[in-house]
Amino acid sequence: MKRTLVDVDYGSSDEEAEPTPVPEQKKRYEELRKQLPTLSSELTVLAPVDDPSKHQGRTRTRPYVDGQFVAHVYIPIRPGHASKKFYETIVRLVNRVRDVVPEMHSLVTNSADSPSNGLTPLHVSLSRPIYLRAHHRDEFRTGVQSAAREQTQ
Repeated sequence: MKRTLVDVDYGSSDEEAEPTPVPEQKKRYEELRKQLPTLSSELTVLAPVDDPSKHQGRTRTRPYVDGQFVAHVYIPIRPGHASKKFYETIVRLVNRVRDVVPEMHSLVTNSADSPSNGLTPLHVSLSRPIYLRAHHRDEFRTGVQSAAREQTQ
């Protein structure tokens, strides 16, 4: 079988790489764009607005990223009969610190509308905030649970 040589002109690198848009196509695109309906407000997800006045003056240390979740590892302290004295000690300690640092805002309260008979649930953090993508959450949770099981055996 014989092959024939074909003379092909590939152009030079000096020539313009992008073709110029045809004005008719551009007009058609603009017309279609104007015809599309706007999305309902229920379908649009807005990024959270940081309002420090709603969070005791706290601001994010890292900006909000859509699809990123903040997790941390902690041990809950459930106030009961045995820990009521511990809880009262924490409240006294927080009140003393507030005397020294008046701008401190405590999340420890002793009000009737809080859960657990007026005692706010407490926890001891074992980690700093960990930033996870959505597909990493389950793997992270099972990893922490299996590590905790290994430590208790």
